[in-house]
Amino acid sequence: MESVDEFYTGIRKLARTINAQDDMLIYALLSGFRAPIANFVTQNRPDTVEKVMEYARMAELTTPVSMAQENQLADQLDDAKLEMRKFASRFDKMTTAAPCQGAYPPPPRRDHRPRVEYRSRRKLLLGTDSKAAGNVAEV
Repeated sequence: MESVDEFYTGIRKLARTINAQDDMLIYALLSGFRAPIANFVTQNRPDTVEKVMEYARMAELTTPVSMAQENQLADQLDDAKLEMRKFASRFDKMTTAAPCQGAYPPPPRRDHRPRVEYRSRRKLLLGTDSKAAGNVAEV
């Protein structure tokens, strides 16, 4: 958060570029101050820019920092609640697909037939395979 003096410096530079009158500068300052500071300044009815800044400095010193932080946190919480409501309404509008139980056919069943074993031709020719030794034709 910037101080009232920092804010005043920025507004004063802008006012000089447009040759603003003091009344316009006072209005811009009061519009830009944090609410507790603006309220305090307005209650004292300043008639010059110097008086506005004097009351603003007093308000800045007497306003507890925690109050400003609480206001800021409350605003952030309100913003978060608003966003959550928006998301909830969007979520409610969305359509969801019905669960697909039994929509897909079951996987095919595999037959548990015995495995076929292939003997190498070399084993058959050399006669190392005892089962096939009698079946081997001489080449």
